[in-house]
Amino acid sequence: GHQIKLYDFSSEFGCFDWDKIINLITPSIGTVIVTHYFGVPYDFIPLHDFCKKRNIAIIEDCAHTLGGHIDGRIAGTIGDASIFSFNYDKPISLGWGGAMLINNPRVFNYQPHNHIKVLPCEKEMKLIRAFQNKIFFHRLTFPYYNSKTFRILNKLRLFNKYKFTVPADYSIGKIQAELGKYCLNKFQNVSESRSINASYFDDQTSQKCWPVGNNISPSWLKQKVFVDNSQSLLRISHKALSQGIRIGNYNWPWLFGDSDSIHCVNSKKTASYSVDVPIHQNLSTSSLGKIVSLFE
Repeated sequence: GHQIKLYDFSSEFGCFDWDKIINLITPSIGTVIVTHYFGVPYDFIPLHDFCKKRNIAIIEDCAHTLGGHIDGRIAGTIGDASIFSFNYDKPISLGWGGAMLINNPRVFNYQPHNHIKVLPCEKEMKLIRAFQNKIFFHRLTFPYYNSKTFRILNKLRLFNKYKFTVPADYSIGKIQAELGKYCLNKFQNVSESRSINASYFDDQTSQKCWPVGNNISPSWLKQKVFVDNSQSLLRISHKALSQGIRIGNYNWPWLFGDSDSIHCVNSKKTASYSVDVPIHQNLSTSSLGKIVSLFE
C-alpha cells in the first residue's frame, strides 16, 4: 500500500547530492532505498545518519554489488536491510533468485513465507539446463540482433523454446546453493579481475565513466560510460553486437514515465545517454582493446 517517491541523480554523471535528497524527505517517508549501481557502492552515511534520527528505515539495493566497501564497511551491512540478486547478469549467477539480509530485526521483523517452494534436485537441474540453453542461444545471436531476418523470426516467436521463466514462489535449491558456495569461494579473484578491467577501460578511453567516490572500494560488475548523443550510442551498440559483444543501454530509458522524467531530469539523461560495457573476468586484453576502440 506504499507509494514510491523518486529522487534524482545530481547534474554530475553517476553522483547523488545527499543534502538535496534529504531536503526532499518529508514526514510521510517511511523507507528509503539506496541503490549501489554496477558494483560501485555509494557513500550514503549522511543520509543514514539523518534517517536514523527520524526512524526512517534504509534498504540497500545490492543487486549489482557484492563485496564493495564504504569506508571499510561492506555494502549491504550498513542499512537496516539489504537485497542481493543472483540473476544471470549479476555479481554471481545462480540462474535466478536472490537473498535478503536483515541487519535490524527491530525494523524488519521478516518471516519467510510458507508458500515458497524448494524444488527436488531433478526438477531444479532441468530448470538450470533450460537456463543454460537460453543463455547460450542469447549469446550466439548477438551478431544478428539488428538483422531484419532475426527480427522477423523473433516476431514470429520461432525462438520460444529458448524462453526462460521461473515461478515467483520457487526458492534457491540444493544445487544452486552448492553453486553459490563455489562462486563465493572464487569471488575474490573474480572481483579483482573485473576491477582491473574496469580501471583499464577508464584509463584508455576519453569518455566519461562511472565515478568512484572517496572512501569507496568497488567490486565492479560492469562499466557504465556516458555517450553524448543517441547516434553515437546506436553506432557503438550496433558495431559491438556485430562483433559478438553486448554493449547498450537496454531497458534503462524505458523505466521512466512522463512524470518521472519531469522530476528526475538527470536520471533520465543518464539512462538515455550511457551504455553498459562488459568488463568481466573472462575478457582478454585484446578484447578489452577492441571494446575501447569502439568509443574512439
